[in-house]
Amino acid sequence: MDERKIKLTIGVVISAVEEALAKFYKDSDKANSYDFFEEKLNIKDKEILDFLFYKNEEEIRKQELSKNNLVYINLAAKNFSRERNCHSEKNISGSFLASIFNNLNGNNKNGKYQAKYLSHDQGINYPELQDVKLDLDYYEEIENKIQDKLKDLEINKDYIGSLFEMLENYLTYVPISREKNETTDISLYDDIKMRATFANCIYDYFAAKNQEDFSLLSTDEEKFFEEDIFYLYSFDFSGIQSFIYNISSDKALRSLRTRSFYLEILLEDIIDTLLERLNLFRSNLLYSGGGHCYLILPNTDFVKNTVKEFKEEVNKWLLNLFGSELYLAGGGEVSSAKTFNDSNSLEYSQVFRDISNKISKNKLHRYNGNELKKLNFEEVPDGSMECKICRRVDNLIESEKGLICRICDEIENFSRDILESKIFLVEINSDIKDESSLPLPFNKILTSVKNEKEFKEKFKNRASYVRAYRKNDCQEENYISKLWIGDYSYDNKLDILTENSEGIKRIGVLRADVDNLGQSFVKGFAKGDASLTRSAVFSRNMSLFFKYHINYLLERGEFSITGEKAPIKRKSLIVYSGGDDIFVVGAWNDIIGFSIDLVKSLEKFTLNSLTISGGLGLFEDKFPIKAMAEITGTLEDYAKANKYELDGEEKTKNSVSLFNKDNVYSWKDFEEKVLDEKLKLLQDYFTEIDERGKSFLYRILYLLRNDESDRLNIARLAYLLARLEPQDKDLKEKHSEFSKKVYRYARNEKDRRELISAIYIFVYLERR
Repeated sequence: MDERKIKLTIGVVISAVEEALAKFYKDSDKANSYDFFEEKLNIKDKEILDFLFYKNEEEIRKQELSKNNLVYINLAAKNFSRERNCHSEKNISGSFLASIFNNLNGNNKNGKYQAKYLSHDQGINYPELQDVKLDLDYYEEIENKIQDKLKDLEINKDYIGSLFEMLENYLTYVPISREKNETTDISLYDDIKMRATFANCIYDYFAAKNQEDFSLLSTDEEKFFEEDIFYLYSFDFSGIQSFIYNISSDKALRSLRTRSFYLEILLEDIIDTLLERLNLFRSNLLYSGGGHCYLILPNTDFVKNTVKEFKEEVNKWLLNLFGSELYLAGGGEVSSAKTFNDSNSLEYSQVFRDISNKISKNKLHRYNGNELKKLNFEEVPDGSMECKICRRVDNLIESEKGLICRICDEIENFSRDILESKIFLVEINSDIKDESSLPLPFNKILTSVKNEKEFKEKFKNRASYVRAYRKNDCQEENYISKLWIGDYSYDNKLDILTENSEGIKRIGVLRADVDNLGQSFVKGFAKGDASLTRSAVFSRNMSLFFKYHINYLLERGEFSITGEKAPIKRKSLIVYSGGDDIFVVGAWNDIIGFSIDLVKSLEKFTLNSLTISGGLGLFEDKFPIKAMAEITGTLEDYAKANKYELDGEEKTKNSVSLFNKDNVYSWKDFEEKVLDEKLKLLQDYFTEIDERGKSFLYRILYLLRNDESDRLNIARLAYLLARLEPQDKDLKEKHSEFSKKVYRYARNEKDRRELISAIYIFVYLERR
């Protein structure tokens, strides 16, 4: 890695942080930053200190700087990324970060965040609509933390990685501007990350042209603003669903969870390996999740050729290991800072559409002639022998589990370590094979360790070490990258989750994803608001919610259909949770409760700018997990197609399909009408008048279900309710109220469907 590029990145970070924090201490000696960084923090490198001294064009003009001074790149990157990220507002103080969801999809909200540390223990930091108190003590904590980090300054790539992780932890909810009449939905962390990304791209772009005169960025600012300096590139995995769900075994749940995690790590390792080849940092990663990613790269021949060759190598490895099951598609477009700017929204949106079209075309033309020959004409093993888990007929081995393919054997072995391990290592494959490991491209393997102590012992003694990832831990270690992973697990055995169900012993399965997320990403911001930085902030927030905060929602559940008091530790586990979708299994009553928590939390998190639709099914624990996934996937489709009326307008999506296609509701109706109104009516009535029993309820259910085809059933229902009136005066009043409501519900199609669903849930709760 070029040492000057590392200094450039450190300089960008220091100058941006100092600039922001100085606004909070305008009248103090802390604003005298150059001396402070040099004397107190012992930073002696002049190239880095120049970033603190030359903060704008005016200060540069006062001195005769060398034309290859890195300060020019810093100022250009700052101008490129901040061109129009702040807006004049009269009603919000610039002291607070505005929510990226304030104006998404036509929203018009005033949400703002309390500046705080990104921490699982502190819960989800939702945007507030009321006044938020400024916490100057927190800003002092930030300053002290950054000082401590800079005292240990190292000019190497690993230090850069840990520096950005610290910035994410502390600056995610700190705004880039604190001017009184100016507000921004761009955090200081996101701004620094984008500035560093632009700076490194500019540096490599100039280097590729053998141009060392960085002062041109100042003298010809407009020219470079419109020049195609950048190459926006996207990878997208094909075959994810098939790979994850194509299993059938008694340990399918554990295997499915491991497969999902494996693909997550596989993509991250592919990204990091490519960035290493390109001599770039992880800050150049705009977004990753759900099997796809976006990277901001320099527009150079070296980059384009390297990316092309790299993708071919990865796909050759995938073909050899998985056949045609998995494929890494890709596509990119050259872009300028002007394209990324929010004053050029139409061109910006078009770039993403063009990339999407290239990826779609790539998926249709995956393989060259030799690869097609390999797929079609290689000798196929005897089909009578197949892997007992995935049904493959090649690479089979005999094991204690029976006949199994090599990759399923490795996944099965590795699945034992996933729940207990916190750190995952990428190593060069060697003859000394770990008991459990998973293959990675370029002759590497993935291994794991349980804790920091074990990692340090292994890292210290292993020349094969490449990199490491830590799950959901905000520590800033120089050699470990943090990954957000939705990995909550009450227990990884379906029968244990089933036994912990209330009433009927069934597994609940929820599959859900955000409605119209792709459209929101490309067109969600109004003309004049769409920009690359905002897209990055939006994507990061979605990843935070579905990969990190989702664990908190399951650990501290709130909604309950049984009256259980919050916080509720959900008896469930996450099979998969990506950038916008989720697959969770667990005790059926907890899954229903969690589904309501999920919808409410997403609504609060996004200020009601995004919705989610899902399918919720109930199954016996022996039912094949693959079939569970397929059935709930179909239920999710029913929910996506749901049309209903809300406040006089026809709406679609934002719904749940419960058990089958006959029980599809908007989330609002499901919570308020099915659960809070009709299920509660049944629970209250049968708690006091329990002698009626299930036979009475089943007769009501029979009449309700057949009402559409036989109108006489309304009369039969009225007769049934009247005939069973109790003699006790107090109970008679309760029965009368119950009967009136049931009769009224039966006469209205919507209410009748809701009551039928409520009866199903009530019966399931009462079944022993």
